[in-house]
Amino acid sequence: LIMGATPAAAVLSRLALGPAMDRSGRKKILLLCAFLNAAAMFLFLTVRDAGWWPVALRLLLGVAYGGYFSVLFTIVSDHSPPERLAEGLGNFGIAGLLALALGPLLAEALGGASGDFRAVFIAGGLISLAAASAAASMKESRRPAFCETAIPAGEGVSNRAVLLVLVATVAFAASRGAAVSFLADYCLKRRIGSIGLYSLVYSLTTAVFRFLAGSLADR
Repeated sequence: LIMGATPAAAVLSRLALGPAMDRSGRKKILLLCAFLNAAAMFLFLTVRDAGWWPVALRLLLGVAYGGYFSVLFTIVSDHSPPERLAEGLGNFGIAGLLALALGPLLAEALGGASGDFRAVFIAGGLISLAAASAAASMKESRRPAFCETAIPAGEGVSNRAVLLVLVATVAFAASRGAAVSFLADYCLKRRIGSIGLYSLVYSLTTAVFRFLAGSLADR
């Protein structure tokens, strides 16, 4: 339940934050989500049991996560030439993959392996504040309210091609999400190695493949 709260909130938040970034600009939503993420990180220091409070914080984290990455990928789309859109999105995703590679290693070094996550959450909060500082210095990639003729959310979902993409995405994400959600706990209980090392190999492999094959989708 705690693990599932974040992606659920990320899905629902995008229904509101997506149109908001068109109406009021990308930068405001990016700043809001960065500060929400920082607040959630610091508030995790107050968690004492697996009750309703960590679920609430994970919901807050989901709102931040959903909006933050939606804005970033939208900004990259704004700046990418149409003929190189897939390559631009793929190469941008490498930055997130590098963070996924280094994050678990950093968490283990800060005490995550011993079960004391206080330093992990403090580091996460400080990194989120640094992200907010970077967002504050950015310029808008598109003027607010440039999508006056945009199709309202949900109207294009009846298209068969879009539905097939959604089904494929859900199927892939469900299998991957189940593994990722419980992999760290499984490794700790079985004492079969470092989750940080797994994340490093997985993320670097994906990053290299994206860099080498990023232009194939456009061609």
